[in-house]
Amino acid sequence: MIAAAASANTRTITARLWGAEPVSLRWNSALRTNTGVMSIPAAMPAGKYKVIVTAEDIAHNIASQEVGLEIW
Repeated sequence: MIAAAASANTRTITARLWGAEPVSLRWNSALRTNTGVMSIPAAMPAGKYKVIVTAEDIAHNIASQEVGLEIW
């Protein structure tokens, strides 16, 4: 599961990982944050990767942040 905190003005949040389908993060009221589930392809080789999380607000401002991920 991927979780990301964002302000109420956030319109969309998307997480991307090379070799995997992009994932939309949605508000999870039980966890009180935005969450999504990313499926890692079984054939993906072990190594260090970057998940890029991009958010867009209602004024269409866009921000991105990279998060490290290691697959064993």
